[in-house]
Amino acid sequence: MLCLKTERTKKAKAPVCIACGEATTNGRYVTGVGYICNQCYGQKSYDFSDFSEKGKPGKLASFGFEVEVDPCLSKHYTLLKHGFVPTYDGSVEMEFKSPIYYSKSGLQIVLDTMSIFASDIVSTHIHFECVDKDLAISNWKPIWIPIANYLYEREDLTRKIFGRFFSSRWCSKYVTIDERYTAFNIATKYDTWELRLPRFRSPDQFSKLIDWGRRVSQRLTLTDPDKARMGIIRDFNKIFGTEVPIDLH
Repeated sequence: MLCLKTERTKKAKAPVCIACGEATTNGRYVTGVGYICNQCYGQKSYDFSDFSEKGKPGKLASFGFEVEVDPCLSKHYTLLKHGFVPTYDGSVEMEFKSPIYYSKSGLQIVLDTMSIFASDIVSTHIHFECVDKDLAISNWKPIWIPIANYLYEREDLTRKIFGRFFSSRWCSKYVTIDERYTAFNIATKYDTWELRLPRFRSPDQFSKLIDWGRRVSQRLTLTDPDKARMGIIRDFNKIFGTEVPIDLH
């Protein structure tokens, strides 16, 4: 009797998502990026808040940021490799929201990635932890009005440090505790304050903005708004190498 040998058909392995690590056939290959499952690829709502966390809590404030792009291209999805989430934003095609960072550990590779498509970035809002939100709100105007006025009168300096200038619609120089479309925004839903003025230009520029913002959060715990403002300006001068007068009023 003739025995016929048959080969067992091997079941193909499902591709693995570069964002969540799940093996699934429910996804797509994004050119130049890799395979992304439908769950990670899909655009989340503007109010999405289930973010991953990086690092461990320390003395300095935690932070996170939003990378707004318009149009949204395949290469931008590289950010999903680093824990970013694509979300809806009415002003641009896509807003990629970062994890919550407790330290700058592992941040450099993210900034280097962003530098590849820096010219595509419309804005990069940074959120910082605010330990005593009520105190910050009560001191917000006396702290920021002199600083905002100073920067508004010096467009070249503002563009050099923040990457862009004030905008009357999305990033106003006016300081208020009620309106969120301001350069220095305290009207957030969480225990944070937001630096809306930045636009990413380079890893070094953006890293310095994060350093400054984390120190600002420390200054916001001071009860005296004048001392807080002077400390914020001292930190600004130290980090950016500027000579902004300490006694702005």
